[in-house]
Amino acid sequence: MRVLVVANPVAGRGRGPAGAHRAVQRLKEAGWQVDLFVTRAPGEAGRMAAECDHDRVLVCGGDGTVGDVAAALAHRATPLGILPSGRGNDFAAVLGIPVDRDRAVDVFLSGVVRPVDLGRANDRLFCTVAGIGFDAEVNRRVQGWPWRLLGRWSYTVGVVAYLPGFRLPTMTVTGPFGRVERRGYLVAVSNGGRYGGGIRIAPDSSPDDGLLDVCLVGEVSRLELLRLLPTAYAGGHVLHPAVTMYRGDEIVVETDRPMPLVADGESLGQTPVRFTVAPAALRVVAPQ
Repeated sequence: MRVLVVANPVAGRGRGPAGAHRAVQRLKEAGWQVDLFVTRAPGEAGRMAAECDHDRVLVCGGDGTVGDVAAALAHRATPLGILPSGRGNDFAAVLGIPVDRDRAVDVFLSGVVRPVDLGRANDRLFCTVAGIGFDAEVNRRVQGWPWRLLGRWSYTVGVVAYLPGFRLPTMTVTGPFGRVERRGYLVAVSNGGRYGGGIRIAPDSSPDDGLLDVCLVGEVSRLELLRLLPTAYAGGHVLHPAVTMYRGDEIVVETDRPMPLVADGESLGQTPVRFTVAPAALRVVAPQ
C-alpha cells in the first residue's frame, strides 16, 4: 500500500506536522510505503493530491485542508483518510473518525472504504456545510490571529463580538420545496450536518443520501439568537419557530446585497449561489 500523507503546518496551532510524523512511523511499521508532504501555501494540498498516484491519501489538517484534498480526489478511485488536526474537525466527526491521533491512524489502517457525497457551490466542491450570511461573516473574520488561539471556541466568541453590528439581509431560497423569501441571519446548506466545531446545524443531514439539507434562521432579536446558539450544538435549534429546514438536490440562494459564502471553513465567494449534489463523488476511509 502506497500512501501520501499531506500535513498542514498551521492546522490546530501547529499540531499537523507532529501528528503526521507519528502517523508516518505507524504506517511504516505496518509495512506500508509512505511519502510525506508538508504544505507551504494555500491550495498546495489539493494540487499535490491531484497529481499523486498513491493508493491512499491521509490528510493531517482541519476541514479546510480536508476539503481541498477531497475536491482533488473527487470522482477518483483513491480513498481519502483523515487525521483530525484542525480547530473544528467536523467532517472527520461526521464520518466517525476519532480525534485521538492513534485511534484515527487505526481507522486508516483497518477501516472500510465507503463512498460519500460532496456538495457543490457554483463550481466549488465542499464536504460539510456551506454558510451564507452571519455565520459566514463570523467565520471569515475569525480566520486570522489572534482568533486561532481560541481553537474551536473562536466561532462562538466571534458571534458575540460581531453580532451587534450585523445588518440582516433578505434571503431568497429556491428548491424543490418552492421559493422562500425572508429576512434573517443565515442560510446553511449541509452535506454533512455539522460545522463550526460541533454545531449540528442540520441534524438529519447525511453525506450519502444524495440530498442537501437547508437551515434558514429568520429574524429574531439578538438576545434570542444568543440563546439559540448553544442549542445548535445538539441540534435543538430546529425546534425554534424562527428556524426552518428544507431539503433538495438543487438549491439556489440569493440575497438583497452580496453576502459572503464559506464552506469547510474557507471563503468561496459570495451570493448568488447555486448548490447541487455530487453523489458518491468521494471515497473515504471510515470506521468499520
